[in-house]
Amino acid sequence: MWIDLDDEESAPLIHQVKDKKGNPTGQQKNILPFFDLYSKEVGDRNGNERVTTFAYEIRTSPKNANMLKNLLCKI
Repeated sequence: MWIDLDDEESAPLIHQVKDKKGNPTGQQKNILPFFDLYSKEVGDRNGNERVTTFAYEIRTSPKNANMLKNLLCKI
């Protein structure tokens, strides 16, 4: 899958690779912010009529929340 990360919101994800002397090599590396993925079982009703499903919650710091949300929307 190809994702275009050239906009300003994704700029903090892209870091230039430098050699041992500190000169840019022309390569880039992408660093994703830290996040935790939690799964939850969500249910409704009781007994034989109980309906359950799994929901996933992504937790991250407020500083990285907007960037991670934009990245997930692009995916």
